[in-house]
Amino acid sequence: MSIDEGALAHIMSVLTDLYSDPEMAVIREYSTNALDAHVEAGVTRPIEVTLPSALSPYLKIRDYGTGLDVEDIRTIYSRYGTSTTRDTNDLVGTLGLGCKSALTYTNQF
Repeated sequence: MSIDEGALAHIMSVLTDLYSDPEMAVIREYSTNALDAHVEAGVTRPIEVTLPSALSPYLKIRDYGTGLDVEDIRTIYSRYGTSTTRDTNDLVGTLGLGCKSALTYTNQF
């Protein structure tokens, strides 16, 4: 089996538009990513979630994990299917798709 290189844009669209409830998917996926960051870093305080409001129309999910450097963004975060949590039962993420969930709701994030 292989992937048709001419169909990559279509495949990425299918992988992005997996969610029947895009708003809930964004909240769930980024919250669980934040929780995974806390577990990896040994942080016990709660993540912080701020929902959009009339005065601040932005969803904010804050964690206190170690973060990603430029190389992590390039080689992990921006690639479909890449996951650092696949080989453990201590973390939630596994598919390497959740961090792209915002693209099912908006064109940029």
